[in-house]
Amino acid sequence: MPYYAVAKGRSSGVYTSWSDCENQVKGFSGAQYKKFDSVSDAQAFISQRGGGSRGGSSFSSGSSYVPSVYGSSSNMSHSSRGRGFETDRDGFTQVYTDGACFSNGRDGAKAGWGVFWGDGHALNESAPVSGRATNNRGEIQGATRAIQQAIDQGLNKLTINTDSKFLIDSATKWMDGWKQNGWRLPSGEPVKNEADFRELARVKDKIQVKWNHVDAHKGIHGNEQADQLAKEGASKYK
Repeated sequence: MPYYAVAKGRSSGVYTSWSDCENQVKGFSGAQYKKFDSVSDAQAFISQRGGGSRGGSSFSSGSSYVPSVYGSSSNMSHSSRGRGFETDRDGFTQVYTDGACFSNGRDGAKAGWGVFWGDGHALNESAPVSGRATNNRGEIQGATRAIQQAIDQGLNKLTINTDSKFLIDSATKWMDGWKQNGWRLPSGEPVKNEADFRELARVKDKIQVKWNHVDAHKGIHGNEQADQLAKEGASKYK
């Protein structure tokens, strides 16, 4: 996790998200700030430059909580674990996932996936898809990666925001039936992207997951950022 030390700014302290750090230093004359990999190094930077811990957004010695939030939606609150996650009133951590594919369905296609937790978040990730390049494969692999990240972080409630109705229907309506039927459709034909769906099935029931559909290319910040990450991943496909 990155730690952003603000020695001189609107409120000095250590922050876990770039957006929070930026709020303290952007437009502030003589601001002094730097990114570190450890809290101790960040605190040392502040001490060396005469900064002090004050205000609700600063990190004090011995504390395990560095408040951070992305966006200003009224139904969002700080994560109780204080690791820069956006959490709704029901305790579901928010993540946006997306898949992208250049020349989808044609020779030379390149596909990738993106996972977006918030501006400057350490867990934001993009990668080319594993296997044949298709948009659906990017959608599935992106969601699977987000769930695995949540598990690794000790989260137990996750909302996946996605513009893929195919992904949502697959996860909430069809997958259990496919699994019970040996990963075959009612027609007897094998399920496409079986390996990807198997991996999604392996992780999705380990925590409580809500699936939320968002409209693509409508200016929804999280979705736009996940889309950009997915495109970055697709550009690396070989």
